[in-house]
Amino acid sequence: MSQIQFFKITGVFFLGLLLLFSSCVKEKPNELSTVTLHVPDNPMIHLRIILDVGSAYDPEGKEGLGALTFSMLADGGSQVLSYKEITDKFYPMAASVGMSMDKEMTSFYGTIHKDNLDAYCAIFKDMLINPGFREEDFIRLKTNQLNFLDKTLVNNMDEQFGKEILNLKMYAGHPYGHHEYGTVESVKGLTLDDVKAYYKEHFVSGNITVGVAGGYPDGFPDKVAEDFRTLPDDYTPALILPPQVIPEGLEIVMAEKNTPATAISLGFPLPITRADDDFFALWIAGS
Repeated sequence: MSQIQFFKITGVFFLGLLLLFSSCVKEKPNELSTVTLHVPDNPMIHLRIILDVGSAYDPEGKEGLGALTFSMLADGGSQVLSYKEITDKFYPMAASVGMSMDKEMTSFYGTIHKDNLDAYCAIFKDMLINPGFREEDFIRLKTNQLNFLDKTLVNNMDEQFGKEILNLKMYAGHPYGHHEYGTVESVKGLTLDDVKAYYKEHFVSGNITVGVAGGYPDGFPDKVAEDFRTLPDDYTPALILPPQVIPEGLEIVMAEKNTPATAISLGFPLPITRADDDFFALWIAGS
């Protein structure tokens, strides 16, 4: 494995850890923060924008709204460029914008060679700060989300499906108690106006942590941070989560479906959260 390939794995991993730690210990939750990992000899630059909002913030009855909204940023057009125009420009750069969502956090990320840094960042910034919210992107991504919930998750992901059933059982009636993509029924009812309102409420500067790693030029992290400080100066208050229902003894849920494969998932609740000193040690041990 080459030194550059090794950095691509370890550098991104440690950047992710730094960002996770930073977002958990913000002294002022309404201020944008920046995390950097400078490796001057590496030609690759890794960008990661962490948003302190995840699927647990979905309004009741509109589960999956956050995932659909943020998919519109990572896989939709900007106000200047359509989705097709963006993919055409990214292709020769071997670039893309990714998005992943957790219960209380969403990450946008990309990796680019330093020779294409300015061109890539101009598009990356516009996709997130000035989304186009086109009807055709909304229909395409909503359809993809429904197909995942209705077909892919149920029919092609036996192990993951079992984990989702376990999650529903462990977090019944709790903000964590639905898949990040929501439910088939809730997603069917989502509208483009819902997406625009959710973005306006949550994609604000105080929710954002900017992460940059690799051989970036002097002043580059500050430039990225300033771009995102143009967003509204606001933040989303942290969730006040209800207590989790603790099982009494052994509880079993069986989900029957027409498939030759069988998956078994086991779990038990722990009182540790990201606010505990032991969270990171437990997280690394679990992985």
